[in-house]
Amino acid sequence: KWFTAYITGDLSDYYEEGTFSGQDFSGRIFYWTTSANLTFRLPTNTQVQLNGDFSGPSITATGRDDGWFGTNLAVKQSLFKRALSVTLRLSNLLGARTQRSTSEGPGFLTQSAWKSEGLTASLAVSYNFNNFKFDPKMRAGEGVEQGGGGGAGGGR
Repeated sequence: KWFTAYITGDLSDYYEEGTFSGQDFSGRIFYWTTSANLTFRLPTNTQVQLNGDFSGPSITATGRDDGWFGTNLAVKQSLFKRALSVTLRLSNLLGARTQRSTSEGPGFLTQSAWKSEGLTASLAVSYNFNNFKFDPKMRAGEGVEQGGGGGAGGGR
């Protein structure tokens, strides 16, 4: 397959009510999150992956959190019969984002804001030195030979 897409989402009609520090509260919000992960496989042993996440505003008993959106891109090139791979990853494609949160009640008010890093890049290089292929029997502890007299089954 040359293209794969994984798209997920959650929708909630969120309602809460109760008492906090002796005062009644209630709140309602239509909350949603979504993410998409798109992978393109090119015939040159190159993979390009783009993903994005969105989280809508949310509420708590004492406050509110703003929504946020983020995107990332990765390009992986495999070489030498896939023994060597080089991956370039770009995070926060849309630049830095600021998230805000407010919490309040009798006698307190807290407003927070934090900023993510702007566009960041990372480069990873990996090399597979052997021809290892996973054998499902190894997960169950089978197929692993023990050398010497101290191994499983105790050699006599």
